[in-house]
Amino acid sequence: MPPNASRGMAASRTSLQCDDILFEIFQNLHPPNVQYGTPGSSKIEARKTLARCARVCKAFLPYALDHLWWEIDSISVALKVLPVLCVTSAKEVLIENTGEWVYIELPSPSVLVRRPIAQAQLPMDNILPHELIRYRLYAARVHKLHVSSEVWDDVLPRIKHVTRLLGGPLFPSIEELEYSSLDPIIHLTTIFPYIAATGSSLSCLSVRTSRVTRFFWEAMQDLDVLQPIIPACSGIHQLSLNGHWHSSSAASFIGAFIHLKTIQFVGSVDSALMRTFATLPDLAELHIRVERVETEARTSKFRSLRKFQLEGTHFATLNRFVELCECPDVQSFRVRIITEPISFVPWILFPWAFLPLLLTTIASKVSRSLRSLDVEAALPVGTTMVTLASILSPLRAIRTLQSIKLNTTPPFTTNYNWVVGPLHEIALGWPGLKEFQVHGGTLPNALQVIFDLVSVCPRLRIIILPKVILSPPSELNTYGLSRHSLRVIYVGYSFAKSRKEARQVASLLNPVFPDLDVSGCEELERAGKEALSTRRMTVWEHVLEEMGRLRRKRVLVNHETVVFRLRRR
Repeated sequence: MPPNASRGMAASRTSLQCDDILFEIFQNLHPPNVQYGTPGSSKIEARKTLARCARVCKAFLPYALDHLWWEIDSISVALKVLPVLCVTSAKEVLIENTGEWVYIELPSPSVLVRRPIAQAQLPMDNILPHELIRYRLYAARVHKLHVSSEVWDDVLPRIKHVTRLLGGPLFPSIEELEYSSLDPIIHLTTIFPYIAATGSSLSCLSVRTSRVTRFFWEAMQDLDVLQPIIPACSGIHQLSLNGHWHSSSAASFIGAFIHLKTIQFVGSVDSALMRTFATLPDLAELHIRVERVETEARTSKFRSLRKFQLEGTHFATLNRFVELCECPDVQSFRVRIITEPISFVPWILFPWAFLPLLLTTIASKVSRSLRSLDVEAALPVGTTMVTLASILSPLRAIRTLQSIKLNTTPPFTTNYNWVVGPLHEIALGWPGLKEFQVHGGTLPNALQVIFDLVSVCPRLRIIILPKVILSPPSELNTYGLSRHSLRVIYVGYSFAKSRKEARQVASLLNPVFPDLDVSGCEELERAGKEALSTRRMTVWEHVLEEMGRLRRKRVLVNHETVVFRLRRR
């Protein structure tokens, strides 16, 4: 073997012994950290990559297993580690009408039959000590667990038996627990003591139920049945309650967790619930979908709140809820007016003209601290024209704004146009604006919108606009702007009329925006076309192509000038 090869092998062995390097490598392969939408970046592909790493090298094995077992989809996945509860030779029994897999050790394929759970006698007494040790090695790596609609009559006896043999809970290191089921939440109370013990490291609890009933009040559930699990998870920081809850029981349950920092809640709001939210000293994020605001609800002050996300279908309900909230230090506010796809009632309850009134109410509550505002609202049926300035005018008073996102894409495909209005005067109130996004519809004079913003927002770096129609450069008011540090301009999918028009626009924009990332903008345009499954050149692609050509030409001219001067010397 050549000496250089032996030195290379020694160096590779040394690198495999460095825990810091391996830790950083596998952090990038951790499924939650993978960015979706890039080649090989799906969660399934990430898990396949980790599985290959676990098989190929002993140095990779512990790190790959840590990330593979960080999150599992059901308790049964962990129980499969025990040979008694796992089918050998890939033999599986599917219980009809449930879709639940029961793992039975069968002597031969000839006796592989379908049979009900009552007849599936599991030889759990055959679990050996070394098998429990192996189970502990895997279960200790589980930090996030999903508990769904499993067949509790079958799963619960196995869980109880394994827990008794272990002398403790199934998952001693669990940090996040997500319960989602059509069954009553009483099942969570039954199963919880076997999952996490009192004083565990559980920091995130999510409960999601959806009972199908004839009337919505029949689906209301009482959270008081979950009181027994409070001692075991009193230290959680994040709580998500998605279902139909009685507001009084929800207030009592939420109030038991004094260390909460993030709350996600769906349901009705009354005075007791508002007081509970306000009394949490560390509450920093509140994500709430308001279905109804009780008439006796009173104003509450959220002193520690920094991030607010509000959803609903009724404009008056959302406006009423915002009026009851005093949020002096909120930095991020997201409003989402959603519609039910099978009902046209929300269209009637939400006239488009009411959106500025809602934004006025928001501005009156958070005008001193708000940095990011994200508004997603559905348009009424038949809307053909929307005035951008009338929507944004209430936000002029929020001088701390750094990001504005407005999404008006309706659930039904309709075509509507934006009317800009006096946007320049409104933007004077946003000296620190860094990002401006508008989605949905068609913007006839997009170039004028860009100059209206950049002429008064020196820190603006990102502009994203909907489908555009380019106006002639001669009709633009550039406000005497000669240079700006804008980095990204992205516009929606729209066709160019001619190459000559694109050259004129590129000649105008290139000297004003020398820092524009042309290649990055072109990648965004290509990604947008791939999402629409089209290859036709867009109007903005033509402009970016011309800007790139002008920049290459300028670099070439500068190079030739330098060479000429050097030769003269």
